Amino acid sequence: MAAAKNLTPCVLELGGKSPTIVGPEADLDNACLRIAQAKWVNSGQTCVACDYCYVHESIKGKFIDKLRDTCIKYYGENPAKSEDY
Repeated sequence: MAAAKNLTPCVLELGGKSPTIVGPEADLDNACLRIAQAKWVNSGQTCVACDYCYVHESIKGKFIDKLRDTCIKYYGENPAKSEDY
């Protein structure tokens, strides 16, 4: 009964597993930029950070290269020393 008298409303943010799907017609520059931004904003500690990517096999190599290049562009060769990390 004591707890019922002291209930406080609250909001819980429950993040789930967030896949990202990249099809063969995707603009890889834009897709990789958005994936990198969403994943590493706040060091990845957000409920909207993608946990994994489904990438069409026909663009897999290009996607990996582009995502790596995007990460290096924004966080440098050693992200742990980046001011933006």
